[in-house]
Amino acid sequence: MMKLIDRPQYIIKLIDVRNTPDIKVITGVRRAGKGYRVLDCASYGQIF
Repeated sequence: MMKLIDRPQYIIKLIDVRNTPDIKVITGVRRAGKGYRVLDCASYGQIF
């Protein structure tokens, strides 16, 4: 299994913009863990 690296700065940025009316788009290179960042936010109890 792949080791996950905790990146709190990304989670904080996502949580800060969660109540804005803008559409959130998470971009990046393939296989960089974008989906896992969303799952991290959900595990913190922050539902988008």
